[in-house]
Amino acid sequence: MSKQQPTLFSSPPDLGTHSQPAGTSPPTRRTYINNLLVNECLEHLPAALDNPTADGFKAYLREHLHHNSAKTRLKYAEYIAYRYSNEGRVNLALSRFLKYCPDERSRCEALWFETIRAVPLLQELCFAWLSRLTESGSTREEVLAFSSRALATATQAKLLLKPSVR
Repeated sequence: MSKQQPTLFSSPPDLGTHSQPAGTSPPTRRTYINNLLVNECLEHLPAALDNPTADGFKAYLREHLHHNSAKTRLKYAEYIAYRYSNEGRVNLALSRFLKYCPDERSRCEALWFETIRAVPLLQELCFAWLSRLTESGSTREEVLAFSSRALATATQAKLLLKPSVR
């Protein structure tokens, strides 16, 4: 008996565990969790095949992103190029998949998977959610409620750990 798995996210957000040597802290990374740039990534990541370096792809994005503000285009270009690059090389496997895959849902799911791999906060959120998930599954509303609580808790913890400035 085949049971179709429901999709938790109506539109997956724009999408490895990296171990750190003992005694070192991971590099700080700015994450635009409230704006994951899904449409921009789906539209422009295939162009990385012609611009395979992070710097070349960033230059392409600055010229082609639809935002009016040059400052916004630069910020988003840096963010997208950084998120989907490793050691100065853009994730060409993802770019190739997004370029040649005709199925929009598959394209969104692949982007979501790669985004989870690239954004540690999303990894932590997914691991925490999956560790609590029962066999019966869950609803989209339960996922959103959990995410909201987890992000609020993480923000509060960050504020508590932040040294006060006097």
